Amino acid sequence: MGGNLMESRAELSFRIHGDSEVDANLLADILSNVAELTQEISRDQDPQNYAKMNVKAFNEGSFEVCFSAIAVAAATLIANPDYAIHFASYIMKLLVQCFELKKHLQGQRPARTEDRQDGNRYYFNNDGNVYIGDRGANVACTNIRVDELASGIAQRLSEHNPSVGFTLGTGNENAVFEPNDIVEIAKQFPVDGVPAPVTATHNGDLIICSANFSGRAKWQFDSGNRKFWATIDDDDFLDAFSDGQYPLKPNDYINADFQVTTEFDGTGMAQHKTARYIITKVHNGVQHDARHKQLKFADFD
Repeated sequence: MGGNLMESRAELSFRIHGDSEVDANLLADILSNVAELTQEISRDQDPQNYAKMNVKAFNEGSFEVCFSAIAVAAATLIANPDYAIHFASYIMKLLVQCFELKKHLQGQRPARTEDRQDGNRYYFNNDGNVYIGDRGANVACTNIRVDELASGIAQRLSEHNPSVGFTLGTGNENAVFEPNDIVEIAKQFPVDGVPAPVTATHNGDLIICSANFSGRAKWQFDSGNRKFWATIDDDDFLDAFSDGQYPLKPNDYINADFQVTTEFDGTGMAQHKTARYIITKVHNGVQHDARHKQLKFADFD
């Protein structure tokens, strides 16, 4: 890990009850969905952090997958180092709580929530029962993709074997979900006419505002009319940058292909402040002296 980054790690176990063998397609879906779910929760909690999930081990008995979560943040952006050190553990905690909350709510949004002085959020379902969790667990209700991923995992497990459950473990704590719980988790929350998120692909020049010198923590860019944090998924560019091929100077920029995913509120208005950005390809590395060039900015409002 480079000196400009802070890294935290945590572990999660996903145990499918029953036999020690599992369908290969089911396993592939679980691995993919858990990895994306981790990233979605991380982005929602802190766009400046990058989180990923590695597979650590497969254990026999009941079929168990052990994951290792890694969260990376730029040290120069962290006001609270203790927060950064425990960020991966917090994301794993929220991941488990998303499943617990969906089980509790049974496919319906909370009847009401209360934030109390103990620092927790109290989620009341339509039957008046309460689930006590972190405020961040609300991502299960507010982030459509998180809801889709958690429901998808439950749906695939139910299709695989409707008579078995699963257990999520973090440290010494386990959350056990029985077959009837999986039925509730598989239910997606009603969207009440809210349009589905839209992902659009663009190309344009992006002025570099803040860079990270190793790892995959996010960079900040200026697109001409908006500043935003983006994940870079171009490994060739990141490797070259990490090797020192692109020393940075003020007013440097890149020309890149990038994706913008925008969600909408209940009135159909685009929520640009919570849009997610991914740089998929950087062309010709880092370029210099943006002030004296006619830059081509993408229009994606």
